Amino acid sequence: MSSPGEAFQEQEFTIVSKREKKRITQEGVDKLRAKPGWDPTTFRSERPEDTLQSLNQNKRTQSAYETECDLCGELRKQNDDPTALCEVHLKEVLGF
Repeated sequence: MSSPGEAFQEQEFTIVSKREKKRITQEGVDKLRAKPGWDPTTFRSERPEDTLQSLNQNKRTQSAYETECDLCGELRKQNDDPTALCEVHLKEVLGF
């Protein structure tokens, strides 16, 4: 059985030029960019203000639909529309 030091001494090392390192790196970058969602040039994040506004809107919408309102239930039955809201909850969803 050989010791770790002997195994290290037996390994061959090749010298890689800077040009070759750049080529290898570029190949890796190209492979990553080929994967969906990994190309930073096509990724555009929303502005923080837009993200916050979207989160607030989602919260208002979720809150309005989770509320058990008799008037909303009647409107849904009358209109055969599972998304129908009464005037109060509709204003809440719209942010008024």
